[in-house]
Amino acid sequence: GSGEKKDAQFATLIELAIRYEKPVRIGVNWGSLDQQILAQLLDQNARSSQPRELDEINRMAVIESALSSAALAQDIGLAADRIIISCKMSRVNDLVAVYRELASRSNYALHLGLTEAGMGAKGIVASTAPLGVLLQEGIGDTIRISLAADPVEEVKVGFEILKSLKLR
Repeated sequence: GSGEKKDAQFATLIELAIRYEKPVRIGVNWGSLDQQILAQLLDQNARSSQPRELDEINRMAVIESALSSAALAQDIGLAADRIIISCKMSRVNDLVAVYRELASRSNYALHLGLTEAGMGAKGIVASTAPLGVLLQEGIGDTIRISLAADPVEEVKVGFEILKSLKLR
């Protein structure tokens, strides 16, 4: 099926990264979510005496998907310090919750960024809020600002966030 094809492509990518000594960013977003993981979590939740909110199930699915892909990469032979996890979240509180959980459950490098942050002040604030919280807690190794604007502006905002936190 398509899952096997995806697994074969993933294995090939990881093998090439090992051969050429390159790091790999493992990205998870709603679109690339492991549907089996999501289905299992939804089933478990349906049977639970204390069902969780759908948002929380989605966050759990993103985390499990990222960690299982990272584990698979390590099983294939990629060193843990060559793995960067990136979870594309479009809501501030989801981003903070997901990365706090990833940081507590793994030692992988973490790539922070709010996707679809928006334009102008709205986008800057939406990007700054979660990154400020997480970076202050020592969570995050690389950052990306997505403002649907000039990439130069995105870099300036990222630089200002790091400067304001005395990380730059």
